[in-house]
Amino acid sequence: MGGGAGDGAQIVVGDGVHHQQGPGSPGGVGDGPEGRHGTSSWDLLRGVPTASDAEVEVKRAALECSRSAVLVAGSSKFGTFGKYRVASLSDFDAIIPGPALTEAAAEGVRGSGTELHLAAPA
Repeated sequence: MGGGAGDGAQIVVGDGVHHQQGPGSPGGVGDGPEGRHGTSSWDLLRGVPTASDAEVEVKRAALECSRSAVLVAGSSKFGTFGKYRVASLSDFDAIIPGPALTEAAAEGVRGSGTELHLAAPA
């Protein structure tokens, strides 16, 4: 699945386009075995947003054409929200947050019907 920078968040999809955000990323669209789409935030009620309206269509298309979609997101990104909504949490097959996700948030994710796999503490 490839790694992200720091406590960032990424949308990983099986057959999508490859687009990374954050320090050291190429910032463009390229090819790869999985799609990686950065997100600066995620939330139970508002899902996964992006700060750029230009990225909404690309990220939605990657989710729609994928066999599976996994949100890999730092716990510090939970509960914050960007301007443009890309997807709800239930649009993902699984979510892998950082280990600091609260139990209340974890129960909310499980209640959405999406698999939750907590990352182990470093």
